[in-house]
Amino acid sequence: GVEMSSTGEVACFGSTVEEAFLRSQISVGFHLPKNKKPILVTLGKWKDKVDFLTVAEKWQSLGFTFVGTAGTAHFLEENGFKCEVAHKISSNKHPNVLDYLEAGKASLVINTPNKYSHNEVSDGYLIRRKAIDHNIPLVVNLQIAKLLARSMIQVKDITALEVKAYGE
Repeated sequence: GVEMSSTGEVACFGSTVEEAFLRSQISVGFHLPKNKKPILVTLGKWKDKVDFLTVAEKWQSLGFTFVGTAGTAHFLEENGFKCEVAHKISSNKHPNVLDYLEAGKASLVINTPNKYSHNEVSDGYLIRRKAIDHNIPLVVNLQIAKLLARSMIQVKDITALEVKAYGE
Protein backbone atom coordinates (compact mmCIF):
# COMPACT_ATOMS: atom_id res chain seq x y z
CA GLY A 1 0.00 0.00 0.00
CA VAL A 2 0.88 3.64 -0.12
CA GLU A 3 2.09 5.02 3.19
CA MET A 4 3.01 8.56 4.18
CA SER A 5 6.53 8.29 5.59
CA SER A 6 7.77 11.84 5.94
CA THR A 7 7.42 14.13 2.96
CA GLY A 8 5.21 12.50 0.36
CA GLU A 9 3.69 9.47 -1.23
CA VAL A 10 4.44 7.39 -4.28
CA ALA A 11 2.55 4.51 -5.86
CA CYS A 12 4.04 2.27 -8.51
CA PHE A 13 2.82 -0.95 -10.08
CA GLY A 14 4.58 -4.15 -11.02
CA SER A 15 3.96 -7.83 -11.61
CA THR A 16 5.38 -8.51 -8.14
CA VAL A 17 5.81 -6.52 -4.94
CA GLU A 18 9.54 -6.43 -5.64
CA GLU A 19 9.06 -4.89 -9.10
CA ALA A 20 6.67 -2.28 -7.76
CA PHE A 21 9.03 -1.49 -4.90
CA LEU A 22 12.03 -0.99 -7.20
CA ARG A 23 9.97 1.24 -9.46
CA SER A 24 8.88 3.33 -6.48
CA GLN A 25 12.45 3.75 -5.25
CA ILE A 26 13.71 4.81 -8.67
CA SER A 27 10.76 7.18 -9.12
CA VAL A 28 11.81 9.17 -6.05
CA GLY A 29 15.46 9.38 -7.10
CA PHE A 30 16.86 6.54 -4.98
CA HIS A 31 20.01 5.12 -6.55
CA LEU A 32 20.18 1.35 -6.35
CA PRO A 33 23.58 0.17 -5.11
CA LYS A 34 25.19 -1.19 -8.28
CA ASN A 35 28.83 -1.41 -7.35
CA LYS A 36 30.20 -3.87 -4.88
CA LYS A 37 31.53 -1.31 -2.43
CA PRO A 38 30.75 -2.28 1.17
CA ILE A 39 27.46 -1.47 2.83
CA LEU A 40 27.91 0.75 5.87
CA VAL A 41 25.77 -0.66 8.67
CA THR A 42 25.22 1.14 11.97
CA LEU A 43 22.61 -0.38 14.24
CA GLY A 44 22.31 0.74 17.84
CA LYS A 45 19.63 -1.50 19.26
CA TRP A 46 20.22 -5.19 19.95
CA LYS A 47 16.90 -6.07 18.28
CA ASP A 48 18.00 -4.29 15.08
CA LYS A 49 21.28 -6.20 15.05
CA VAL A 50 19.47 -9.53 15.41
CA ASP A 51 16.87 -8.60 12.78
CA PHE A 52 19.65 -7.57 10.39
CA LEU A 53 21.14 -11.08 10.20
CA THR A 54 18.58 -12.31 7.64
CA VAL A 55 19.04 -9.08 5.69
CA ALA A 56 22.84 -9.50 5.77
CA GLU A 57 22.47 -12.94 4.16
CA LYS A 58 20.57 -11.41 1.26
CA TRP A 59 23.09 -8.61 0.73
CA GLN A 60 25.97 -11.06 0.96
CA SER A 61 24.33 -13.25 -1.70
CA LEU A 62 24.38 -10.17 -3.97
CA GLY A 63 28.15 -9.88 -3.47
CA PHE A 64 28.22 -7.04 -0.96
CA THR A 65 30.47 -6.85 2.11
CA PHE A 66 29.98 -4.80 5.25
CA VAL A 67 31.58 -1.99 7.22
CA GLY A 68 30.11 -1.16 10.59
CA THR A 69 30.64 0.64 13.82
CA ALA A 70 32.42 -1.48 16.45
CA GLY A 71 29.33 -2.95 18.11
CA THR A 72 27.62 -3.77 14.82
CA ALA A 73 30.82 -5.10 13.23
CA HIS A 74 31.57 -7.31 16.22
CA PHE A 75 28.02 -8.68 16.24
CA LEU A 76 28.13 -9.46 12.50
CA GLU A 77 31.56 -11.14 12.84
CA GLU A 78 30.26 -13.30 15.72
CA ASN A 79 27.44 -14.41 13.44
CA GLY A 80 29.58 -15.34 10.45
CA PHE A 81 29.68 -12.14 8.39
CA LYS A 82 32.95 -10.42 7.59
CA CYS A 83 32.63 -6.78 8.64
CA GLU A 84 35.33 -4.12 8.69
CA VAL A 85 35.26 -1.70 11.63
CA ALA A 86 34.71 2.02 11.12
CA HIS A 87 34.97 3.96 14.34
CA LYS A 88 32.19 6.14 15.65
CA ILE A 89 32.62 9.84 15.04
CA SER A 90 32.76 10.65 18.74
CA SER A 91 35.70 8.24 19.29
CA ASN A 92 38.13 10.57 17.44
CA LYS A 93 39.74 7.46 15.86
CA HIS A 94 40.21 6.92 12.14
CA PRO A 95 38.97 5.62 9.82
CA ASN A 96 35.61 6.68 11.15
CA VAL A 97 32.24 6.33 9.45
CA LEU A 98 32.36 9.85 8.02
CA ASP A 99 35.76 9.12 6.45
CA TYR A 100 34.20 6.18 4.56
CA LEU A 101 31.31 8.28 3.34
CA GLU A 102 33.43 11.28 2.33
CA ALA A 103 35.75 8.98 0.35
CA GLY A 104 32.78 7.38 -1.42
CA LYS A 105 33.68 3.94 -0.08
CA ALA A 106 30.12 2.87 0.72
CA SER A 107 27.50 1.76 -1.79
CA LEU A 108 24.63 1.99 0.72
CA VAL A 109 24.11 3.13 4.30
CA ILE A 110 21.78 1.18 6.57
CA ASN A 111 21.30 3.14 9.78
CA THR A 112 18.39 2.69 12.13
CA PRO A 113 17.87 5.92 14.06
CA ASN A 114 17.93 5.70 17.84
CA LYS A 115 14.57 7.18 18.75
CA TYR A 116 15.63 7.45 22.37
CA SER A 117 18.54 9.82 21.73
CA HIS A 118 18.04 13.26 23.24
CA ASN A 119 21.15 14.56 21.49
CA GLU A 120 20.02 16.56 18.46
CA VAL A 121 23.32 16.02 16.63
CA SER A 122 24.04 12.35 17.31
CA ASP A 123 26.49 10.15 15.41
CA GLY A 124 23.49 8.60 13.64
CA TYR A 125 22.25 12.00 12.53
CA LEU A 126 25.72 12.92 11.22
CA ILE A 127 25.98 9.61 9.35
CA ARG A 128 22.57 10.05 7.72
CA ARG A 129 23.33 13.68 6.84
CA LYS A 130 26.73 12.78 5.31
CA ALA A 131 25.18 9.95 3.26
CA ILE A 132 22.62 12.34 1.80
CA ASP A 133 25.25 15.05 1.20
CA HIS A 134 27.40 12.56 -0.75
CA ASN A 135 24.47 11.05 -2.67
CA ILE A 136 24.91 7.63 -1.08
CA PRO A 137 21.67 5.62 -0.84
CA LEU A 138 20.33 5.60 2.71
CA VAL A 139 17.92 3.15 4.34
CA VAL A 140 16.70 3.80 7.89
CA ASN A 141 14.27 0.89 8.18
CA LEU A 142 15.28 -2.78 8.29
CA GLN A 143 12.06 -3.89 6.56
CA ILE A 144 12.98 -1.66 3.62
CA ALA A 145 16.59 -2.94 3.64
CA LYS A 146 15.27 -6.50 3.45
CA LEU A 147 12.76 -5.69 0.70
CA LEU A 148 15.43 -3.82 -1.27
CA ALA A 149 17.83 -6.79 -1.14
CA ARG A 150 15.04 -9.25 -2.00
CA SER A 151 13.97 -7.02 -4.90
CA MET A 152 17.50 -6.76 -6.26
CA ILE A 153 17.85 -10.55 -6.06
CA GLN A 154 14.57 -11.08 -7.94
CA VAL A 155 14.91 -8.29 -10.53
CA LYS A 156 18.40 -8.63 -12.00
CA ASP A 157 18.00 -5.90 -14.62
CA ILE A 158 15.77 -2.97 -13.71
CA THR A 159 15.89 -1.68 -17.30
CA ALA A 160 14.18 -4.88 -18.47
CA LEU A 161 10.99 -4.17 -16.50
CA GLU A 162 8.05 -3.83 -18.85
CA VAL A 163 5.98 -0.68 -18.99
CA LYS A 164 2.37 -1.65 -18.58
CA ALA A 165 -0.86 0.17 -19.18
CA TYR A 166 -2.75 1.34 -16.11
CA GLY A 167 -5.55 -1.14 -16.88
CA GLU A 168 -3.16 -4.06 -16.61
